[in-house]
Amino acid sequence: MGKRSRSTSSSSDDDTIESLRRQ
Repeated sequence: MGKRSRSTSSSSDDDTIESLRRQ
């Protein structure tokens, strides 16, 4: 669900932040 290209960085926090910013 989204661009999961940068899996090197904290995808956990990044995913959460992106999710909130996507709303």
